[in-house]
Amino acid sequence: HGGAEQRAAEREQTLYEAASLHPEPIEAYKSLAICKTLEGKWGEAVSLWKNCLFLAPTNARVHLEALQRLGGLLIVEGSVNEGRHYLHRALQLWEQGGGGGASDGASDGATD
Repeated sequence: HGGAEQRAAEREQTLYEAASLHPEPIEAYKSLAICKTLEGKWGEAVSLWKNCLFLAPTNARVHLEALQRLGGLLIVEGSVNEGRHYLHRALQLWEQGGGGGASDGASDGATD
C-alpha cells in the first residue's frame, strides 16, 4: 500500500516539475487534475481545473474540457449551483463551435 502511495507522490512531483518548466503548462495541470480526481481529492482537482481555465484563456479545447470536468466535480462535491454554472458555460462554448468567448474561469458569483 505504501509503495503505491510513494509512486503516486513521485508521479505528482514529476507533473509539478513539468508544469514549472514548460512555457505552457496546461497539459501538466490537466494531468494533475485527473490524478487528483482519481485519488478522490476533488477540491484539489477543482483548483487545478480552474488554473487551466485561467492559464489558457483562448484555448477553446482546454476550456471545454475544463468546464465539463469542473462542473461535474463540483456537483459530485455538493456545489450543485456552481457546478451547473460551469456546465452551462461548457454548453454555451460547445454551441459556439468550441471557440470564442471563453473567459478565465471565475465563478461569476455562483454559489450554493
